[in-house]
Amino acid sequence: MSATESTILLLVLWWAVLLFQLPVIRLIASKSTGSMSFDPNGSDLEGYGRRLTRAAANCSESIPMFIIVMLVAIVTDNSDITNATATWVLFARVAQSVAHLISVSTPLVMARVFFFLVQVGLALCWIVQMLMA
Repeated sequence: MSATESTILLLVLWWAVLLFQLPVIRLIASKSTGSMSFDPNGSDLEGYGRRLTRAAANCSESIPMFIIVMLVAIVTDNSDITNATATWVLFARVAQSVAHLISVSTPLVMARVFFFLVQVGLALCWIVQMLMA
């Protein structure tokens, strides 16, 4: 399996790990509040639950873009372009999510921005290289 292919699978796995926690957090919260209400932005939760909701939503908002670019690379036989740096997208995504889960302090928000820009920057580089190939 190429680095691009394994990165796609590991990105989906990371996303699933975050999503798997959501119903557990929601059930725990519903026991203390007595309500099964659900606010998709997580504002009805406290602390980790709120941060988890946003981290999972953030993955839902951006991971598909990276997966699509990597799939295009595979389909067009350009995965040599993505193989060299695909795992960096995975590392940056996990780091961004972990920073999100830890805190919303200014330093960690800035770290999240940095890790997000790494991911987007790599995707843009891949796109340009594939268009030029």
